[in-house]
Amino acid sequence: MRGVRRHSNCLAAGALVLIAALGVAGCAHPPLPPVIVPKLQPWSSNGLANRQEPPQYTELTAERCQYLAAEFAPKAARRQIDVLIAADMACDRQAFHQEFGAMQRDLLAFQTEGERNLAAGQALEAFYALLEAEQDTLRTQPSLQEIAAMERFVSEAKHRGVALPSDTSILARLKLDASQRNAEAELLCRQWNDRLKLMLGWDIADKHRIRPSCDASVSQGAIDVEEAIKCGLANRSDLLQLRVLAQGITPGTLPLARAFIGQADGMTAASPPGLGEMKSQRDLHLRREQLMHLLAQRELAATVEITEAAAAIETHAREAAMAQEKLDSWRKRLAELEQQQAAGRATKLDTGLVRLEVVGAERALFHEVIAYKTAQVKLAAAQGILAKGVTPGSLGEKRR
Repeated sequence: MRGVRRHSNCLAAGALVLIAALGVAGCAHPPLPPVIVPKLQPWSSNGLANRQEPPQYTELTAERCQYLAAEFAPKAARRQIDVLIAADMACDRQAFHQEFGAMQRDLLAFQTEGERNLAAGQALEAFYALLEAEQDTLRTQPSLQEIAAMERFVSEAKHRGVALPSDTSILARLKLDASQRNAEAELLCRQWNDRLKLMLGWDIADKHRIRPSCDASVSQGAIDVEEAIKCGLANRSDLLQLRVLAQGITPGTLPLARAFIGQADGMTAASPPGLGEMKSQRDLHLRREQLMHLLAQRELAATVEITEAAAAIETHAREAAMAQEKLDSWRKRLAELEQQQAAGRATKLDTGLVRLEVVGAERALFHEVIAYKTAQVKLAAAQGILAKGVTPGSLGEKRR
């Protein structure tokens, strides 16, 4: 009975390691902080509600996409079995097996979290790519309708013998471009739907079509890069692995240290030491130094990655602001032409061409919004915080 109780306590300790790894250390902000700029609201994904939906569809928010992808993560799910095996070894009666098993359990738990973080980041990037494709399909149809209206106007004008000041041959090229964009957008919608379903563990044969829903707006506020770096250094699973291994290196965990150093980009297979394999303090000291050197290199690389990701967010925020100004300019021009048309000083062709420019400016603006949101995802992924709080089955939701 004592053995059973001891074994249960060891497994409980292993579970606590997994739970402890899930808290976000040193981060005062959520992975994807909400941002609001009212001027961009007309291009939020709420506009998809006006579209004629297929018979079956599933609305998916960015937050739910992030959580589902991190929870599903096939590679992390397979790694979970290794964690349980290592936790069982940590309960071995032999001390050196306990040290080896406990350390391997901790390292694998952090690696599992890193794989969930990666899966969540990839799914969110697919989510925003799908959202952009959906928005493109929304804009190409009105463009084709506008071109058709202009073609009717030109045909009627020619029939009445009315001379038109504008070059009407451009309509054929515009129609071809819009038709091509529409076909490409529809293809991308189907492709990103299937890819995202795979990332979420959904059945791609299911006829439900994903309808992305999120706050598609941009904040012009500056990012506190120093805080972003601090958050990343405190939470990245690869850094946590190195710190735990360097701080807990013992004769029993030395094979793990060798394996980690020998293949710096991930875990390699390692066996527990034999009874007589006791290493000198000098050997342990040298391995610890190697691990600390590797940790310093990884921290520097992480700092550069986080800094670049933060810079990308600010860059896309500025580009979105410029795209908004360009859109405002075209809208102003369209309003002027509509007034002139009402007064007989401009034709439907003139206003129609400018209306197409407005649609193009809308598309360009939304492209920058998606680039901004994707950059936010890359920053959170670089900080290693996209999978915090996610454990297998924690959502309690049936897979499609």
